[in-house]
Amino acid sequence: MAQLSVKEILKPFNKGEMIGKERYHMLIKKIENKEPFVFSTGELNPIRFENDADLKSLKSDNVEKINSIFAGSSKPFVLDTEEGSSPFGIRRLEKTEEFGGGTGGGKKIDPHELMTAALILKYGSQGKRSVPTGDYTNLNKAKSAIKDLQSVARSIVYTSGNKQETINAFAGDYQNYGKAVSAADGFLTDLGSNSKVSRVHATGKQWLKILSKYFAVNRHEYFGNKDYNSSDLIVEVSRQDRSRGRKLFVGISLKKKGIGKTEASPTIINKTVIGENGLLSFLLGDESRTGGFKASLGDLYRSRGQFFYDVIQAGLEAEDPKTREFTMRKLSISNGEKDVKAVTATTTMKTGSPAYKRAEEERIKKVEKKKLENITSYLTKLKRSISTNRTISGKVLEQAQKLDQANMTAALRGKWPPKKPVYNQYFFDMDALITNPKIVKPLSIAILNIMFKVDLKRLIQDRGRYSEEFVFTLVTGSGDLENSGITVKPAEVIPEANSTTVLMELISNPLTIYKLEKPKNYRQAFERNPDGAKLKYNLFANTENIALLEIRYKGSITAEPQFQAYITPTFSKLLTAPTMPRSVY
Repeated sequence: MAQLSVKEILKPFNKGEMIGKERYHMLIKKIENKEPFVFSTGELNPIRFENDADLKSLKSDNVEKINSIFAGSSKPFVLDTEEGSSPFGIRRLEKTEEFGGGTGGGKKIDPHELMTAALILKYGSQGKRSVPTGDYTNLNKAKSAIKDLQSVARSIVYTSGNKQETINAFAGDYQNYGKAVSAADGFLTDLGSNSKVSRVHATGKQWLKILSKYFAVNRHEYFGNKDYNSSDLIVEVSRQDRSRGRKLFVGISLKKKGIGKTEASPTIINKTVIGENGLLSFLLGDESRTGGFKASLGDLYRSRGQFFYDVIQAGLEAEDPKTREFTMRKLSISNGEKDVKAVTATTTMKTGSPAYKRAEEERIKKVEKKKLENITSYLTKLKRSISTNRTISGKVLEQAQKLDQANMTAALRGKWPPKKPVYNQYFFDMDALITNPKIVKPLSIAILNIMFKVDLKRLIQDRGRYSEEFVFTLVTGSGDLENSGITVKPAEVIPEANSTTVLMELISNPLTIYKLEKPKNYRQAFERNPDGAKLKYNLFANTENIALLEIRYKGSITAEPQFQAYITPTFSKLLTAPTMPRSVY
């Protein structure tokens, strides 16, 4: 269970009797009613504020004061007992359902995209080049600004059915607000002096309506007949400058991250590796893309099924009795106890007599025999599902998932079952396929196209025929709620013109050499003492290390593993160098 934090109690409830109220109101209620709190140790204790003035601050709804009470290593609480206690902080308390933990908070909604859209519309329509700092210099002002932003958000063209729920989720989410301000500033900074934002679309189905005249959206090279959703927002810009004189559409791929120095960059793509819409499935489905190279994805499905079958078998045959019992229980395999009749005393065979003891010993042997029979029967049946067919082989994954996600993640890196782990032949086979020279080039080009929208340069090359113009940009907003309030850092902005300038030259050149190399000193999931349950590669085009690729499960093993791609710091610097052209909208 998660810990409570000031960031959590500033958020409102999405359901229940306190819907719409910030979660610190539950804190007030429980303290005043002397109701016990669940501690991270599992203890149940009533608590109170050491300083009565802190409770008054909570009741005042002054979020600036509330944040300062709990900020950093503050310890405002003591136990509400006769003995009292040493002061302690909010992180000693568990985020139970009554505070929005588990199912208590309702459906989790990320409002960042719609927040950013609303900020761009609100200030871009006024011709502003940034969000006024007064909107976030303190939390009370931010609270008021967010409330106003909720009204603006209703004007966003948003086709999803949860628009109002997403707008409601703005309240109290100062973390996403900081990131949204950063992202909005990243766009507004490049708004021309005679330009204004007239409309903002949060995309989805809007793509088909807006882009269909430029190219066949539903016949995209890397998405087949699926709607091509190339960005998160589409901003309509009206220009007053007659020399430019066209309506401009700006497609924004929106990312976000925190403000820490070690904060990981957000992934640029999440693309299924194999399966119905998998990138490898697409590439290997047409030999023309791989120079006639044939590879059976069915072999990979079989390898996956075999690996997880071996994991299950190892769990059932583990040296540790607890692991064996856990595996049998999770897989609903009878241990034989209910299959063999219990020994009962009779007038001729009294409890504790030699005959009774012999009968018990005989029963133990029968139970053990039945248990082994049940295990053998289960494994024999399951083994039939190891197949080149994705659906059939998926039955093995369904069974393996029952052994808990944490154990399956450990199994992928050779750490489960204890003392008898299974070699990850599945990821070894995937690595061999991905690094095959026949695959590397088409795979690299496909990934770069998806990451940087290079394909759009070709697909909409005739966009100048229209009275409208279409451009793209990648914006990564950076912000967070800290002890001192909301911190907003400059966004990272990579315009289409920059990425295509560099990458088109590489991709269009038939002599470009592509390489996928394991990062230095990194150990893959199938190697000895691996660094994680994943595969990692640096993607090189000639000498340029453009992207870091990861292949991993994002959750359940019944879903397909995914490609995740990150722009490397060196390539990012190249794309944002002062020598690169600045886009002005």
